[in-house]
Amino acid sequence: MLVETWLGSTVFVEYVGGQPLEGDVLRGIAAEDSTAEAPQRVKTSFLVLENYNQYGIEVRFRGDVEPHFLPWGAVLRMAEAEGGTPEGSEEAPRERPEETQEAEPPRDRQELMDRLANARTPSELANARTAADSWLAANPGDGDVRLARERLGVEPEEDLDLEEGSPT
Repeated sequence: MLVETWLGSTVFVEYVGGQPLEGDVLRGIAAEDSTAEAPQRVKTSFLVLENYNQYGIEVRFRGDVEPHFLPWGAVLRMAEAEGGTPEGSEEAPRERPEETQEAEPPRDRQELMDRLANARTPSELANARTAADSWLAANPGDGDVRLARERLGVEPEEDLDLEEGSPT
């Protein structure tokens, strides 16, 4: 998965968040066993990706020790930061082995959507499925890509229902 390659690296994350509740508001909620609303806003940050799972990502601000959890529902967009090397490392970004052009990951969403729409041969279909799966791992809320991926259908399986001795 694409997200797995970013573990330990700095990533760009755009997410929905709010201001932490403090002071009198927090004490009032605790005393009355009630809730309070905080205005939400879109935040963008360069964060170190510590871990991920089906529920979201664990990230930390560069220089912080403790990670923070962001649920997938709050993550709007995520991408590897330019020069996304592991924090504190001077190593260059990992070189990826040469791949054919059709097997390369799409550079942007439009290229992915074009690939999904135009896939015809078995290898194009397989590459489009793989690219969509990687995109959806990083952008799980992208319903258009999910729908286009589903329209490709499932990967073909061998037909094991042949009768013994039958040539067809």
